[in-house]
Formats: sequence, C-alpha cells, structure tokens
Amino acid sequence: MSDAKTRDPYCNYSFRVSWDSRVVAGVTRVSAIKQTADVVEYREAGSTGTTQKLPSRIRFDAITLERGFTRDSEFEAWARQIFGPAGAQRYRKDVRIEVLDEQGRVTAAFNFFRCWPSEFAIVTGLETRPNSCLIQSLTLQSEGWERDTSV
Repeated sequence: MSDAKTRDPYCNYSFRVSWDSRVVAGVTRVSAIKQTADVVEYREAGSTGTTQKLPSRIRFDAITLERGFTRDSEFEAWARQIFGPAGAQRYRKDVRIEVLDEQGRVTAAFNFFRCWPSEFAIVTGLETRPNSCLIQSLTLQSEGWERDTSV
C-alpha cells in the first residue's frame, strides 16, 4: 500500500468573491446556493383521478458570505447603502463566486444577479478566549443565479 494520498479536488478549496469588478478579501464560507420551485397541483375538470404537479413561482434563496474581520470594508460599505441614510442609490450589484482548488485554479463559478444585502453582522468573537476571532457575515438576496459553464 502506498503512502501517497488520493486527493479529491473538491474537498480542499477556497472562494474568490467579486462585485463591482473587485475581489472582496477573505471570504471563507458561502452558504448553500439554492433555488426552489413552488408546486401547484392541477386536476382536469371532470377528472376524479390523480392530480398533476406543475412548477409555479421560482425562488432563489439568500446566500450568506462569511469571513474573518479584516481592514477591507466592502461588506460594511455595501450594507450601509441599505441600512444607512435614506436615498441610497445603486445598492444592487451582480456578484460572482468562484470555487478555487488547492492550486488556486477556478473549478466552478456562479453568477448572481441584482443582489442586495439584507443582513450584515459581526457574528462571533465578542469575548476574550484563546483562538476566538471576529467573524463578519453578509446575507445577500438575489433575483437569480446561474453556473458559469465555461469554467
């Protein structure tokens, strides 16, 4: 038996997140990327048989980005456009999330459309214990997403 380990290219990965043509530093976690179709049951008039199930409204779940607290203020600046003074303009952005392998090569990419932040938080670390750190999260609503199949 060999000491060489078989590597799965999708087990050890990192993310590169960008909006406004800039990479946002340090994103270490991305929540599930999910879309759901509501189901409508339909039965033809006069039919006593089974119903058909048809897709209805499509919903795109929010995505949450997490990273350690850094000097980069992109999360907070975007959230401030929503939660700040009235009259903020241009708060919707297209977002790209790339999944990188151990060598930094892009293995998958997703484009999210017309996103806006619905929640910004500094979620943990407001205590003094060894190995505790501040973690920021930004939850984004979108009007849809697609996988970039050219990657």
